[in-house]
Amino acid sequence: MGSVEEHSSLLEDGLIQQDESNVYTGDGSVDINGNPVLKQKTGNWKACPFILGTECCERLAYYGIATNLVTYLTKKLHEGNVSAARNVTTWSGTCYLTPLIGAVLADTCWGRYWTIATFSSIYFIGMCALTLSASIPALKPAECVGSLCPPATPAQYAVFFFGLYLIALGTGGIKPCVSSFGADQFDDTDPKERVKKGSFFNWFYFSINIGALVSSSFLVYIQDNAGWGLGFGIPALFMGIAILSFFSGTPLYRFQRPGGSPITRMCQVLVASFHKWNLEVPLDSSLLYETQDKHSAIEGSRKLEHSDELKCLDKAAVLSEAEMKSEDFHNPWRLCTVTQVEELKILIRMFPIWATGIVFSAVYAQMSTMFVEQGMLMDTTIGSFTIPPASLSSFDVVSVICWVPIYDRIVVPIARKFTGKERGFSDLQRMGIGLFISVLSMTAAALVEIKRLQLAKELGLAGEAVAVPLSIFWQIPQYMLVGASEVFTFIGQMEFFYEESPDAMRSLCSALSLLTTSLGNYLSSFILTMLASAFSTCWSMFSVRGNTRRRPPKVPGRDGPVAGCGKGKEISCFLVLKIIIPPSGSPKTASVWAHTVATTEPFGVAMLIIINNVGDSMLLITASADQSVKLWNVQTGAQLYTFSFNSPARSVDFSVGDKLAVITTDPFMGVTSAINVKSIADDPSQQSGESVLTITGPTGRINRAVWGSLNKTIISAGEDSVVRIWDSETGKLLKESDPEVGHKKPITSLTKSADGSHFLTGSLDKSAKLWDTRTLTLIKTYATERPVNAVTMSPLLDHVVLGGGQDASSVTTTDHRAGKFEAKFYDKVLQEEIGGVKGHFGPINALAFNPDGKSFSSGGEDGYVRLHHFDPDYFNIKI
Repeated sequence: MGSVEEHSSLLEDGLIQQDESNVYTGDGSVDINGNPVLKQKTGNWKACPFILGTECCERLAYYGIATNLVTYLTKKLHEGNVSAARNVTTWSGTCYLTPLIGAVLADTCWGRYWTIATFSSIYFIGMCALTLSASIPALKPAECVGSLCPPATPAQYAVFFFGLYLIALGTGGIKPCVSSFGADQFDDTDPKERVKKGSFFNWFYFSINIGALVSSSFLVYIQDNAGWGLGFGIPALFMGIAILSFFSGTPLYRFQRPGGSPITRMCQVLVASFHKWNLEVPLDSSLLYETQDKHSAIEGSRKLEHSDELKCLDKAAVLSEAEMKSEDFHNPWRLCTVTQVEELKILIRMFPIWATGIVFSAVYAQMSTMFVEQGMLMDTTIGSFTIPPASLSSFDVVSVICWVPIYDRIVVPIARKFTGKERGFSDLQRMGIGLFISVLSMTAAALVEIKRLQLAKELGLAGEAVAVPLSIFWQIPQYMLVGASEVFTFIGQMEFFYEESPDAMRSLCSALSLLTTSLGNYLSSFILTMLASAFSTCWSMFSVRGNTRRRPPKVPGRDGPVAGCGKGKEISCFLVLKIIIPPSGSPKTASVWAHTVATTEPFGVAMLIIINNVGDSMLLITASADQSVKLWNVQTGAQLYTFSFNSPARSVDFSVGDKLAVITTDPFMGVTSAINVKSIADDPSQQSGESVLTITGPTGRINRAVWGSLNKTIISAGEDSVVRIWDSETGKLLKESDPEVGHKKPITSLTKSADGSHFLTGSLDKSAKLWDTRTLTLIKTYATERPVNAVTMSPLLDHVVLGGGQDASSVTTTDHRAGKFEAKFYDKVLQEEIGGVKGHFGPINALAFNPDGKSFSSGGEDGYVRLHHFDPDYFNIKI
C-alpha cells in the first residue's frame, strides 16, 4: 500500500481525504482482479452510465419481442388465438421464474458481474436465433395462399422456441443482478455515496421505461410494416449494444465477492436450530457463536449484529458442551454463526413488506386487464380515428418518465428539509406513499366505472357488453396515477430489498421482489374470479322444445298487415330472453319470449326488445303497412302508443339504450320515402308523436335503417342498392357506398354484428356484403346462386348465414327438394360456404341468431318459424 500522498483523492465535495482508510471503499468491494478498489477511480456515477445503458437496451430488446409476440405467432406461424395466447403467457411466466436461477448462481459462485455477462451472451444468442427464424424462408412457414395457411413444421417450431426460451433464460440472469450490481457501485459506508445510491434506483427505473416506450411504439410499427426479420433484428442489435456497453465499463466497476449458496445457509440454520431445540439460548448474546475475525465467515458479507426477534433460530448459534470440549466449530449443519442466523431472520422480517408488493402488483396488473376491458366499453373515437384501448397504457410510461426527475430533483430535496433523511423518505415511507397513490388510481378507475355504469343504466345497457358515449380519455388519470405510484412503490421496493437484504443475498432478494409481479397477477385473477362468482349474469334462450315448426302468436290491435307482429305468412325475426341472477342466487326472469310475423308482402323487420334491468318492462315496436308504428308492453301485451304516418312503415330499430327509435316509411301517393327518428319516453303517458329528425332523399323504398356506433349515426339501405351513413343529430349524409364495389340490385336486408363494428347487407343481386360501420369500407363479399332476402351473423363463431329464394310467384314444388330454400352458412373471413340447413319450402325472409350462438331461427313464406339447435359437431367445423 502506498503513501497517503500517492492515494489521496479529490472527492466530489472538494475535500482532500487525509485518512488512508477513506481512499478505498469500506464495503469490501474489489476490482475485476480481486484487489481493493480506489474510490476516486471506480464506481459511483462514473460506472453507472454503462449499467443504465445496458438495462435500457436490454429492456428495449425484451419488450421488442414481448409486446407483439402474439401477433407473430398468429400471423406468421399461423397458430390459433388460444394456442398463441397460451404460448405467450407460458413464456412470460418463465421469464419471471428464471431470475431465481440467476440469483442463486450470482450469490453462490459467479458473482453478479459474471452472471450478467454469461446470461447476456445466452440472451443475445436467443435473439439471433429468433431473428434467423423470422428471416430465412426455410425456417418459417410459407405465406398464406388465399385461405390456405400452412402450419409451421416441427423443425421451424424448434428453431423459433429455442431462441425464445434462450431469451427467457438470459433475462433470468440479468433481471435480479443488474440493479444490485448498479447499487454495488456506491459505498454503503460513505454517507454521500449512500444518497447517490437512492438516486441511482430512480434513474434505473427511468431507463427501463425509456426502453419499453421505444419498443412499444417504434419497434411495433417496424414489425407490422417493414417485416419481422427487421423487427426482430433491431432488438437483437440493441442486445448486442447492451453487451458492449456492459463490458466497456469493466475497468470502472466495483465487485462484491459471492458468499456461497444462500439457500444452503438458510437450511443449515433451520437444521441446526432444530437439532439444538432443547438447548437454552443464553441471555448474553455475546455467548453465541461468531467468528473472531474482523470479517464474517461468509465471503463478501459483513458481520451482522444480533437481534432479539425470533430467538428460536438463535439456538443454531448456541455452543453445546460437546462442541466446547472438542472445540470443533466447523460443522455448519450443527453450529452456525450469528451472522448466518441473522441472514435468515432478516429474510423472515422482510416477508410482510414483500407481501405488500404482491398487492401492488395486483393493482399494476389491472392496466393490461380491467383497464383495457373498461376502455373497450367506452367511446374510443376521435373523429374517424379509433383509439385501441390498450394503447392508453402509454400514459403510464409517460407518467413514469415525468415523475422520476420530478421526484429526484424536486420531491427529495423538499422532503429532506422536513424529515432530515438523506433520501427524503425512508424506503417504507416511499412504498407507503406509492400504495396510497395506487389506491387513488383505483378510486379514479372506480369513479369512471360508476359513471359508465350510470350511463349504461340510463341507456338500458346494464349488463350489456356495449360501448357507452363516455370518452376513453377519462381513463387517463388512472393510468397517470399508476405511473406515479410505480415511481414510489416499485423503486422503493428495489431500494428496500437491496438495502435491507444481507450482503451475500442481494441477488436472491431482488429475484424474490420480481416474483411479486407473477404472484400479483395470480392475486388479480383470484379476485376477479371471486367477484365473478358473487355477481354473475346468465343469458339464456327461450326456445320451443320438441317441435321445430311453430306458428307465431298474434299481437292484438292491428287492422292492416304487420311487418313483424301480426297475421300473415312472412316471418321476420324473433326475440330472446335475458335472465339476471343477483348475488343472492335467486333468479328473477323477464317473463317474455318473443317472435315476429309478417304479411303477404315483405314489409320488413318489426321489432327489438331491450331489457333495462330486472323488473323493468320490455318494449316491443312494430311497423305496419297500415301506416302506423306501435309501441307495446310485452309483459302485459298492452298497446302503449301509436305513431301515425302518411305511408306504410317499413322497418324499425331501437337505439342503444331504448331512448330513440328509427323508423323508415315507404314512398306512397306522392310522399317520398323517409327515415324518422322518434324519442321514446320513459312514461308512455308522456310519449310524443313528433319526430326528432326526418331524413329524406333516397329514391325508392328504404328497406332497412339501423343505428350506428354509439347512436351517433344511422345506416340505411334499400331499393336503390346504395348503403348510406347519416349523422343522427343533423341528418347530414356522411358516406355512401362505392357503386363499383357495392350491390347492383335492391338491398333487402341489413344486420349489425354483436359489437356494432361491422354490418352485413343482403341483396337481390345474389350476394351479401360485409361493411365497416365507421368507414363504410367493403370488407368481404359472399356470393350465392339465389337472391338474398335475409342475413344474420353468429355471435359466437365467424359465420354468416344467408337466406332467400325466388319470388313467391315462381316457387315450385321441386324447389324445396333442390335445396333453394336452405339457410346457407359461410365462413366470415374466408368467404367460403361451409354448410346449409334445410326445412322451409318457401323463400326465407328472416333469420336471427340466439345471442349465445347455439341456435338460430328462420322465417319464410311457408308460414313457419323454425328454431334450429346446433349439435356439437357444428362448433368443430374446420376449413
